[in-house]
Amino acid sequence: MLLFAAPPRFSTPMINKTQNIHSHLVVECSAFALPVPDYQWIFNGSVVTVHRSLNMSSLRLVDQGFYTCIANNSLGSANGRFYLTIQGDKQYVLF
Repeated sequence: MLLFAAPPRFSTPMINKTQNIHSHLVVECSAFALPVPDYQWIFNGSVVTVHRSLNMSSLRLVDQGFYTCIANNSLGSANGRFYLTIQGDKQYVLF
């Protein structure tokens, strides 16, 4: 099998997600590249993890927002982004 070096690219775009408060979320950064890329997940301007997977447990309302995955290798970079909506418990709704 012959392999060619390639910069990172996403075969499919990331899609927005809606999760319940206190639930668990795992999102894979599905960039393909050779050499294998390094990853960074960004939220609110800060790096939240440097793994291919974004793994979040016990989601809170403050976790709502845009998440960006950046994949980098020696040939370039690519990024994917999605918006996470957190649905609160019914007991927290004020009338």
